[in-house]
Amino acid sequence: MLKSAWQDILKQIVNRGWGLSWTIFGQLAYFLGVAVGVKLLTSYLGPRAFGVMALGLTVAGIGNLVFYGPFAQAALRFYTVCEKDGWLDRYFSTIVRYLRVSTVSVVALAAGLSAGVFLLMGEEGAGILFFSLIFLAASGVSVVQVAIHNASGNHRTVAVIQGTEAWARVVFAMTGILLVGPTATVALAGYATASVCVAVFLWRRLRQSVREVGKVLEAHGAANQVITRQMVGYAVPFMAFSVFGVITSFGDRWMIKLCCGLVEVGVYAALYQVAYAPLVILSNAITQVFLPLVYRHAGDGSEAVNLRRARNAHWKVLAAAGFCLLGWVVVTYVLGEPLLRLITTPEFAQSYGLLWVVASGGAIFYFGQFLIFEGLYKLQPQRYVFSKALHACVFFLTSWWLLSGGQGVYGVAIASIGGGGAYVGAILYANASSQTRDVRLRFPIPSRFESGKQ
Repeated sequence: MLKSAWQDILKQIVNRGWGLSWTIFGQLAYFLGVAVGVKLLTSYLGPRAFGVMALGLTVAGIGNLVFYGPFAQAALRFYTVCEKDGWLDRYFSTIVRYLRVSTVSVVALAAGLSAGVFLLMGEEGAGILFFSLIFLAASGVSVVQVAIHNASGNHRTVAVIQGTEAWARVVFAMTGILLVGPTATVALAGYATASVCVAVFLWRRLRQSVREVGKVLEAHGAANQVITRQMVGYAVPFMAFSVFGVITSFGDRWMIKLCCGLVEVGVYAALYQVAYAPLVILSNAITQVFLPLVYRHAGDGSEAVNLRRARNAHWKVLAAAGFCLLGWVVVTYVLGEPLLRLITTPEFAQSYGLLWVVASGGAIFYFGQFLIFEGLYKLQPQRYVFSKALHACVFFLTSWWLLSGGQGVYGVAIASIGGGGAYVGAILYANASSQTRDVRLRFPIPSRFESGKQ
């Protein structure tokens, strides 16, 4: 049976053809860009300034996690259903409206808050906040557009953009550092500039490749209220997840700053990027290539046979992902020191014994992320709110306990393993105890909503 499952996986990989090939190419380019970026930025900035930059990036990360990420999940999930029912024009109307409102709001917030911070904290604090928020707006717009390209099968565009953006951040950041000086503000300005360029390119590409977007912009049509409610309703549980995700994804750096200082934040941030880069690559590959495949199998969730097909595809992806996650942890344990010396500097490589611990926590967390696909294709994301809350609570309490006991950065890494274990256990319980009756998608079928279609 296992052999047959792997044969099916290989068959699907072959069938995905160029889409998977482009995804692999893009993720390799992304990994190399991240590696070169870590090497150069740690060399020029040092632990303290790199730590300040890492804290600045948490602002953008939190905003993406709370506002743009959930809507990107809805955009990815609902594309197939809207395409099938002929509602792509209304689908894109909703997305265009969301991106316009969110971008204007974030830019206005950046200008207002930065002015206030300038008066209170000076130029450095204001610059870090301003460029972090600009980076948030640009990268958030890109996240939603990437989700659309993935859903529509434009894997080449996504691959080129992801690889290019990773390198563009390095180029713009290093150009600023060499011309202006090695500060966290300059590096963040480079990141923000690169993301703005990528967001503009993606927007132009989306208008060219998907004709419905151009029609929406030309018609200046309002978003369809039915579709908007469905997409927002699907995204709301992800927003609830993000409240807890803020603690587990970004709280570690702030706790380390409070207990250990900025130098330790810089060291931890560098190890975190090295440990998590392959995990992010794996997650991107699965989300971009295989998750849309699972969604296509599931359809609108109205037929049991479609859900069985989606379940089988999910299990095969889960088996392959688990093998890759375990393999990466082994690599970081065996080759931690030479890997860090290659990607960072000797000052950072002294903490090589921590790398595999950080990688272990990340691997467990991402395995949990892949487990929740079951609820996503069944349109039941709300079933994982408790799992996310438990993850955040276990991680936060364990981190503070170990930090208070003098364990430092190592204690935070251990806490990520404990929190990840609780997370996976809670997800397995939620999947096993879920209702046998599948929740079907209450989405606009043309026969039901003819009166609202123009």
